[in-house]
Amino acid sequence: AAAATIVGVALDIVRNRLLVRLGIQIDLDLSQKVFQSMMRQISRLPGSQASAGLRDVSALRQYCSGSAIFSYFDLPMTPICILLIFVLHPYLGIVSIAGGVLSLLLGIVAEKMTRRVLDTATEYNMRASHLVSQATRYAEAVTSMGMLPGITSKWNALNILVMNLQTMASHK
Repeated sequence: AAAATIVGVALDIVRNRLLVRLGIQIDLDLSQKVFQSMMRQISRLPGSQASAGLRDVSALRQYCSGSAIFSYFDLPMTPICILLIFVLHPYLGIVSIAGGVLSLLLGIVAEKMTRRVLDTATEYNMRASHLVSQATRYAEAVTSMGMLPGITSKWNALNILVMNLQTMASHK
């Protein structure tokens, strides 16, 4: 039983890290292209609202690296597993429910441990959003004066910092 638990925990850690890396890779592949495309669209069509693309990329990254996606994997099988465990022996079923309660408590503790890092990530994400709003306000000038690569680089540095902070929080 101990070996199965260790293997289960190890697989859960691997799954978590793979999904975090998937979210980061999606962001790295899409965010700069979306940012530059957004700036070009706004410079061609002043007044257009093209910033939703960056929010979508960020939401996709956060979905892949957040805990919500794990619930979709685990939730459907939980009642079935608990029922099967109760069929094996009622005491084992009680132990499995106690383990679920313990997992819930550990989730609450983990949330408290990561709150500070995630608050910092949110602060830098707001700075990146402010940079985007400033750049989109003057998109025509930014694009025509050749400032887009510099603005993209500055935004990308903030975005990578946010991703690193979120990754650090997910590994706690």
